[in-house]
Amino acid sequence: MRPFLVLLLVVAAAVTFYLAMNPGGKKSDEDSALTPDAPPAEATTQDPPGVAALADIDPGRAVADPNPSGNPSERDVAHPGGRRGNAIKGRVVLANQEPVEDADVTLTRYGPLDFLSMPAEGQERVADRAVTSNKEGLFSFRDVEPDTTYTLVAYHGQHGRCTETHVSVADGEIGDEVLMILSAGARFYGAVTDTASNVVPGAQVRLSTMGLAALDVDRAGTFTETDAAGNYEFHNVVAGNYALTVEAEGYGRTLIQQLNISGSEDIERNVVLQVAYMIGGVVTSSEGLAIEGAKVQAYQRANQKESTNSQTLTDENGDFLLDDVRAGSYTLVVQARGYEPWREPRVESGEMGLAFELVRLPTVTGQVLDPSGKPLPNFTVQLRQFVANTDQTVSVPRTRQVIKNSEDGAFEVACPRENDYVVEAMAAPYAACQSERFHIAKGQKLTGIVVRMNAGGTIKGRVIASDGSPVGGARVKTHHTDFVDDPFWNSLGDAYPSAATKTEVRTKADGTFVIEELTPETYQVDVRHSDYANLVVRGIVVTENSTAETGDIRLSVGAKVSGTVYGPDGQGLAGALIQLTLNAQESGDIYGSHDQVRTNAEGRYIFNHIPAGPYEIFVQRQGGGSNPFEGLSDSTQTRRSITLVEGQEYVEDFSFSN
Repeated sequence: MRPFLVLLLVVAAAVTFYLAMNPGGKKSDEDSALTPDAPPAEATTQDPPGVAALADIDPGRAVADPNPSGNPSERDVAHPGGRRGNAIKGRVVLANQEPVEDADVTLTRYGPLDFLSMPAEGQERVADRAVTSNKEGLFSFRDVEPDTTYTLVAYHGQHGRCTETHVSVADGEIGDEVLMILSAGARFYGAVTDTASNVVPGAQVRLSTMGLAALDVDRAGTFTETDAAGNYEFHNVVAGNYALTVEAEGYGRTLIQQLNISGSEDIERNVVLQVAYMIGGVVTSSEGLAIEGAKVQAYQRANQKESTNSQTLTDENGDFLLDDVRAGSYTLVVQARGYEPWREPRVESGEMGLAFELVRLPTVTGQVLDPSGKPLPNFTVQLRQFVANTDQTVSVPRTRQVIKNSEDGAFEVACPRENDYVVEAMAAPYAACQSERFHIAKGQKLTGIVVRMNAGGTIKGRVIASDGSPVGGARVKTHHTDFVDDPFWNSLGDAYPSAATKTEVRTKADGTFVIEELTPETYQVDVRHSDYANLVVRGIVVTENSTAETGDIRLSVGAKVSGTVYGPDGQGLAGALIQLTLNAQESGDIYGSHDQVRTNAEGRYIFNHIPAGPYEIFVQRQGGGSNPFEGLSDSTQTRRSITLVEGQEYVEDFSFSN
């Protein structure tokens, strides 16, 4: 059943595919460079007790290496009550190890697999954090939520860009320094002229990374303008797939896609602009009302790589005007919230007076009530649709609404298509609750849907060590019972067909925990503590107004795996990715497990507290992720089997040759 659900998920996610790779995030004053030369800052505790945080650090101010022995694989920080502060730190350098000052470094969870699911509207990159490297090239991010799926992106206008995926941080860890090497990249240049061979000065030129299969373009990109002779150039462009957008007043916008840059050689691309034409008209509802703010997009593909993509919004009268299209035939797509999208093929440039009547989407209205039947004033609702031939549901992208100060608990949500749905409501202090299943037809306005909130169910238990002593400060997280904490499953996000509540608590000093307000579902609890091996308990059935007890959850110390990765020159290889995966076939565990770390500046790595069992371990050199064939070759060359025994230590060294 589980592989079948995975296939359904991939298909559903592909339908809603949307890639938003705009680098950024606000620079945080709380993130700064950590260096190993100055006195340590005191740790401060926060509520609840036992939470340690790093003290405020000014950019460039040094913090002592918390491990006086100098072994970068065994760092620690003071941690009352077992809960520790977490940080990711690194260094931005050139290929010759020269530090890069003022590089912009972004920490994001938006990684290479996140094209599989669509983020909630307006929430694509809000969790990104960004800092600037200091004069030694150092940077750090403090108070980072423990996870294994972070991506770091370093950029400097004079040196190009570096991306490191699979960056992880454990509870209580100041991780080894992530070495980010900026390459010189290529010079990308050209001239912009019009069809009469006149140079076009002042043209806006944007070079952007492209989304998977060229379905979307990073709208941030790098900008420049053509000079008086119509020339433009970009320096230090790193390897990747790009799109070039050129626009100038009086000319049609040109988009050139699938520009592959693979090395450091200069690349010339000249662009010829055509005189701009207009396409205009009005957008109204089927009731004849003007629709303000509708998005009108014009698409044209002149060949496999060159096209036009122009868009505008309708004004208060529903009027729109596209004034930067080239001569030719276009497909127009009109979208407005609450209406079915309109697609009009074969619209010729120069056409004016177009009229589009949008049909309202089917809508569902109802109320959210508390357990006594009283309307709630503040809540959030969203649609969930059923996966074909199952009773499982997935959240529907862009249907979430936050309702505030409602007198009667009323909501109205537009449904994207005819289908079977439930309305899910979320409001403290209740569990997320759902309406009864309903079917809505095209053009229908369905009323009377009620979501009655309840306290949900509870999971309680106790976490102990192998000797029976309580383990305080352990993180206990809930997921659906089939969830696996690896990059693929994390990338699915809300596309996973489950209504299970994802939440986290800490165990008390006596090892006990209680997790309340859980939506009825079959759960797992994922138990983690920095001094023990992770443990997942599955198959916990939670029902409304009941308590599911796990009993004692006994943690083991696990095994330790460490080693060094050597490069072709015999020196330690920094930034290599070591992956340790449970051999599911030999272990009989259909869920498997996945751990990964990167080597430090000396090429050393360490895995602490790994559950006993048969594993495979392999290495990918830094930068191999940009070429899947190189990464596959590294994995094949270095893959080996290892069986871990509780309490044992293992040394696994790797060496790459030319």
